[in-house]
Amino acid sequence: MRKDMHAFLAIWSDIDEDWANEWYRWHTEEHMPERVGIPGFLAGRRYERVDEGLGHGVPEDRRLQHCYMMYEGEKLTTFNSDAYLERLNNPTAWTREVAPGFKNFSRGACQLKSSAGDGYGGVVLLLRFEEGAGADDLSAATLESLDHFVATLPGLAGVTAAHFGLCRPEITDVETTEKKARGATGEKKFQSVLMIEACDMNQLVMHAPAIMANLKAIGLPADGACYGFYELTYLLTKRTTEQSNQIH
Repeated sequence: MRKDMHAFLAIWSDIDEDWANEWYRWHTEEHMPERVGIPGFLAGRRYERVDEGLGHGVPEDRRLQHCYMMYEGEKLTTFNSDAYLERLNNPTAWTREVAPGFKNFSRGACQLKSSAGDGYGGVVLLLRFEEGAGADDLSAATLESLDHFVATLPGLAGVTAAHFGLCRPEITDVETTEKKARGATGEKKFQSVLMIEACDMNQLVMHAPAIMANLKAIGLPADGACYGFYELTYLLTKRTTEQSNQIH
């Protein structure tokens, strides 16, 4: 995570199998460079859910979508800035073409509330709270306890960082040309996100039950959260879009 990140855009989607090859090529070659090139966007990441041996115990109504995309922002208003809206209202021809590939879409801009640790972990545990964990639901005492808990997570074996964000739906609740192009899938809302990064999936899975129990004790509705384990498949930072990585 960039230290100047104060907000992030969290996006989940399943990808239609018929569009998968073209969709991933578009997202890697065009879409992420375009987004990270917008002023205020610091980095972009794409993750894919790991199901083998990990997803079998997740109830279907709590299972997150297959693909998770995250954009780090300098501030919350990065995600409703004129520069960002200009891109949303003028999607490329390739963006329009692959729009049918999105399924079960969720998207929200989040104010970073708690964060600890350094660097990027190759695997993450994501918890998405859709009820009872919004800015109006969590007391000051709960938020303070959560802040302390997040600070302890990088102390667990294999865990590199943790971030909790409160979703601000008014930032992205704007009708745009790009949103209309995804009209068949809609855009599901959520209230907050906890992202725990690690170097080793086995260690992260081992820590998960205690993490869930601690969140519940703090006052977050962990029993109702949607969750999943993911692997990082692509990372693009602002530096790599401004200066090519060439060896001379």
